[in-house]
Amino acid sequence: MNLKKFAKKIGVNPSTVSRALNNYPDISLRTKETINNLAIKYNYSANTAASTIGSIKIKSNQRILIADKISEEALKIFKKKKIAIDQKYNLNEDQLAIIIKNYDGIIIRSSTKVTKKIILSSKKLKIIARAGVGVDNVNVKSATAKGIVVMNSPQSTSRTTAEHAISLLFSLARKIPFAHLSLMSKSWKKNQFKGLEIKNKIIGVIGCGNIGSNVVMIAKALGLNVLVYDPFLSSDKIEDIDAEKVSLDELLKISDFVSLHLPLMESTKNIIDAKKLKIMKKSSYIINTARGGLINEKDLFRALVDKSIAGAALDVFENEPLKDSPFFELDNIILTPHLGASTREAQDNAAIQIAEQMSAFFNNGSIINSINMTSVSGQEKKSLEPYLDLCNKLGSFA
Repeated sequence: MNLKKFAKKIGVNPSTVSRALNNYPDISLRTKETINNLAIKYNYSANTAASTIGSIKIKSNQRILIADKISEEALKIFKKKKIAIDQKYNLNEDQLAIIIKNYDGIIIRSSTKVTKKIILSSKKLKIIARAGVGVDNVNVKSATAKGIVVMNSPQSTSRTTAEHAISLLFSLARKIPFAHLSLMSKSWKKNQFKGLEIKNKIIGVIGCGNIGSNVVMIAKALGLNVLVYDPFLSSDKIEDIDAEKVSLDELLKISDFVSLHLPLMESTKNIIDAKKLKIMKKSSYIINTARGGLINEKDLFRALVDKSIAGAALDVFENEPLKDSPFFELDNIILTPHLGASTREAQDNAAIQIAEQMSAFFNNGSIINSINMTSVSGQEKKSLEPYLDLCNKLGSFA
């Protein structure tokens, strides 16, 4: 059994499996123990650490552009590895398109967009690194077509974002923001803000990756009953997180709280629309800390106005920053300015993890947490290199 087949069998990303079995420091002890036990169960033998495929050539004297601010600890990693960096912030598309030709790699957070124009303007760009999870600000299709690795740091913000989702759940259940605003206006309306006890309530988690799994774990510890919807979730992963897997409609029909944890892509855009909102109970709440665009905002606004659901909490929006919005008129919605990953710990972890991954890429060709290229072990690399080089040469005739 190879890495890809084993990872698919246990429902875990191949790069996470590889790093867990090779004792990478960014993987928790619990995850390492679980994956090691599953490897024994399925008689899977781990190869050496993940490294790049033969079509990517790494040279010395690389230079990285840091386009969004990252922590000092992350900068020290590049200095220690003797990798040259330039820090240039708040660049627009035209400015980036002009200077990108000078760089072998670029680090971004959520502010900077790496567009098709920027990618096509690059001359030697090998890697685009997102210090965080979402890569919807990167034109992945253009990067892949040009052979550029796109990587992120998925574990770095998982706990923090999950905590924010649970915080919003508490805020909805106990009406905390609304009570605060009322009292700040010198109005004592205790009876108006009677809330819910969350114990034994049902939370439906849509998407059970790193963040969704953390939400499940916290919710269970708080005494909530958990349902999950994720078409890619294996039976082994379901057993591991000890949750009940159901259809999307069933989850929406019976959940008291619905929490979204999906990437934004063609298949998930507007996954929650007027039709889906009508399935939900009038007493239920919906929370989105994942990506704007998962919920049709016009349909949600109408549902909140009509009181067809009890309320909502949004940390992400289709267009950010959120300026003029009809949501501002409502008294049954909580809005936060994309704070899911905004803790000191998460921001530092994301930057450090991406700095280590980029350093490994430029020092020995390792690809870790790539979202457009598969991590390949050293042993597999040796057997694949001749064929990959052949494909590369044949492709040049096209």
